[in-house]
Amino acid sequence: MSEPGTDPRKVLAYLSSWDAMQLLAEAAPDSQVQKLAAIARRHADQNPGNRDMRDLAQTMEVRMKHPLPAASEPVPKPPTGPAVPPVQTPDAPQSMPKHP
Repeated sequence: MSEPGTDPRKVLAYLSSWDAMQLLAEAAPDSQVQKLAAIARRHADQNPGNRDMRDLAQTMEVRMKHPLPAASEPVPKPPTGPAVPPVQTPDAPQSMPKHP
């Protein structure tokens, strides 16, 4: 679960399951379980329209002996992908290269 790139939905699903109840109840504040729970909570917070995800995150937190630290504000990510050049229309004036 703690491998880089693990889908946070998988972490959330496991930590909210019956199998993880004891693990959550015994997790120390700086444990790997707490770090995974924070990742799952952050993912749920980034998807506010998904009520199921929010409910699973709440279930997970209720079962924890030590509460998660307050979440920091999400850092907006710049858009990614290829740059798209402006569309040329036939009516738009075309610039001609200047000759020396």
